[in-house]
Amino acid sequence: MLAGVLVTPGRALPSESPRYTMPREFPERQVSFEKIGEVKAPTCPWIDQVDDPCRYWLVDDEPFPQAAPYVVMKGGAPTAAPFVVSPDRRSVVYLDRTSRRVVHQHGGNRRDLSGTLADADVPEVSISERGRYVALTRNGTRVIDTGSRSEITLPGVLKVLEVSSPGVVVTTASRLIVYDRRGKERLSIAVPSLLLESRTAFLKPDGSRLVVISDDGDLVETYDLTTRERIHRVRPRLPDGDPVESGAGWSGKGSFQVRRDAGAEERRDFFLDLATGRTGHVT
Repeated sequence: MLAGVLVTPGRALPSESPRYTMPREFPERQVSFEKIGEVKAPTCPWIDQVDDPCRYWLVDDEPFPQAAPYVVMKGGAPTAAPFVVSPDRRSVVYLDRTSRRVVHQHGGNRRDLSGTLADADVPEVSISERGRYVALTRNGTRVIDTGSRSEITLPGVLKVLEVSSPGVVVTTASRLIVYDRRGKERLSIAVPSLLLESRTAFLKPDGSRLVVISDDGDLVETYDLTTRERIHRVRPRLPDGDPVESGAGWSGKGSFQVRRDAGAEERRDFFLDLATGRTGHVT
């Protein structure tokens, strides 16, 4: 059972002196891994716990001590520091607890992606499928190739929708833009600012297509990145008539997949015909 003491202002009784429960030091060891398992965020920003698990990022219920648990923005409450795992679960990007630098770690190999940061300057983090490409967004975006150590800077970016080997999809105050790995613009779509937040985007692995899902999953649009034209616009329904919950990207066989969150049941993926909007069960 976890226990903690919350210290609140007040006067001590004459026969008593104030007692404070202070947290122990974080372990100094550095954790390495082959594959990141289940991740749990820290959950106790305010209470001085005695070495409780809630003070760490946990991977498979074990502390990941080199990752900072919280950042404190000006005038705000503590929020969890970035801890972003690549979809293949073999890389992670986090804020280092000691140096306060953003770090990319693959197995036991670590690389700094930033200098020392004040909490208010800690960026939002996006990471590619296999962890090679990392986007850091704060007053613009830096996209870093952790393999070649090259990077590009994209000014005016507010949000990264996808970063991958074919390129990066971002939004500005009024546009959705696709860049290649060199920072060259491949597509720019004007979008009303109120609708930008509801969009998700997926680049085809060969870089030939962009799929944009909006309207709470009800609208799927496909763009040809060679001609810069929209080639499909469909309103898909799943086989039972339910709307699409989210996109799942391209399968290894080249078909685009969408997803429904079945609540307590396991999530189900479906093929989507981008030209007709028809869907089918993934077998």
